[in-house]
This record gives sequence, structure tokens and C-alpha cells, in this order.
Amino acid sequence: MKKIIIAIFLFSLMGKTMGQELKKEEKHDRTVFGNVSSFGGFMAFSTKVGDINGQSSLMVGGEIAGVFSSKFNFGIAGYGLTTNVDADSYDSNGELYEIHFGYGGLLLEPVIASEKMVHVSLPIILGVGGAGLHRRSNHKLKSENSEYLKDKYDYDTDVVLVAEPGLNLEINLFKNIRLDIGATYRYVYDSKVKEIRDQELSGISGNVRLKFGWF
Repeated sequence: MKKIIIAIFLFSLMGKTMGQELKKEEKHDRTVFGNVSSFGGFMAFSTKVGDINGQSSLMVGGEIAGVFSSKFNFGIAGYGLTTNVDADSYDSNGELYEIHFGYGGLLLEPVIASEKMVHVSLPIILGVGGAGLHRRSNHKLKSENSEYLKDKYDYDTDVVLVAEPGLNLEINLFKNIRLDIGATYRYVYDSKVKEIRDQELSGISGNVRLKFGWF
């Protein structure tokens, strides 16, 4: 009799536990790619140190993304060149043109073992950018009618395609703050700017990124 009572008790306890688990699963948001157990988001500030046209360069930018089940980030990103990079052609004053460059697009980022203090993320940016040759901005205009007024204008600009995969080591500093340290490789396609080839804008970069949000 005691065995029957114990069996009934264990069976009812198991049924209660399974029911609670089913209720938890029912709360998950259903999507095309499966159930999403949680949703968050973040805003990030990032710097990338690399090489453009054989010269050291610094790009600064940011990202805004949603976080799905702590395993996948989806959002947008944008970066711009902040340092002076010389081109290989000269303006009418005998000075080298400067390269201006920036890009942005979709951010897709799988995250591996995000519950651990130190884990890995695999971001990729797919988008478009703008590249151009510009006259140096330090030419002072004598007047609105000065011949130097032309120095304000771009020499040549073009839209380019950009794909940038990467690998980051991510550290959970606090509950809502994460630090990424890693590297990316920027592929640039279809540059038609005079004397700026795709390979001169492409290259590897070391990056540091600080994320603020709910993960």
C-alpha cells in the first residue's frame, strides 16, 4: 500500500513539473526560425585600427542591435575614417589628396556560450559605403571669389559594397555592460574612384567595442 501511495505521489509531482515546463515553453515567442526564449538589445561604441592605402588608420563607429535568446544579435552598424590617409595623386597645389571613407549596413552576430564570463561572438557587417578623394581642408579661402574656393570640392567619389566578418572575445564586465576585443577583415568591392582600388580600402583591423544593454 505504501509503495502505491509513493508511486502516486511521484507521478503527480512529475506531472506538475512537466506542466510547469510546458507553460514556460508556451511563453516563448514563436518565430520563423524557432522559439525565442528571451529578447534584449544593446548599443555599442567601437574603434577599429587598421591599414588603408598602406597607412595606419582609425575608424570610429557604433551599432544598435536586438538580442535574440542571448545567442544572436541583429541590427545596424556604421563606421567612418577619422584619421588623415594620403592618396597617391596630387591636387593643383601639388599636395596629395586625402582618402575619405565610411560604410554601414546590417549587423549579423552569432554569440557562443554567452552565459560564460568570457565567450566568443562572430559578427559580420554587410552593407554599402562611400569612398572619395578630397582636397585637404587646411587650405584657407581668401574670399568667396578666391581661386582657392575650388579646394572645398571633392575630386572624385563613389559608392562601394562592403562585407566585414570578424571574431571577438567578449567579456561580461557587468550585467548590462560587455567588452569586445577582436579582429575583422573588411572586403571592399566595386570602387571606381580614380587611383583607389578595392584592395587599398580592404584589410584587417583590430577592434575594441563596448556594449551597453540587455543581453
